[in-house]
Amino acid sequence: MREPTSYVGAIDLTAREEAILDRITLDLVTDTDGFEVYSLKAKLIPLLMDLLQKRNAIPKQRLDYFDDPQFRSGRIKGAHRNLFERNGTVGVEIYQHPHFLKYLRYFLFGADLPPDVLDRFKSLVIRHSPSAAATSKTFRTWQRTL
Repeated sequence: MREPTSYVGAIDLTAREEAILDRITLDLVTDTDGFEVYSLKAKLIPLLMDLLQKRNAIPKQRLDYFDDPQFRSGRIKGAHRNLFERNGTVGVEIYQHPHFLKYLRYFLFGADLPPDVLDRFKSLVIRHSPSAAATSKTFRTWQRTL
């Protein structure tokens, strides 16, 4: 079982994973190298994902956000992964697609929330188990104040 705080914020990376991540551009907006260079760097993403998945480093809730249709709201049905597949991107090609970067960032660093919100959420998760926090009246009440 994971420590409750591992559900919030960045996951721990091994030295090898950090070295691979250092060579990947996570933000295409600031990448001035062009698509050809991105394509070369993107070939490292499946390797990083494989390493992370082999040691179960990504919290299940984060993977479910990508893989489980119930975690996706909106007009188009299916999981986020299914959207890639419907557009003809399958297998490891999904990890190399530029639109996958936002999911990779989420897998690695968690939700992009203000630090005070993360701190308050982290303290709530510590007080309650992750499964109980999702259903507790305290959690729902706190969530509505955001």
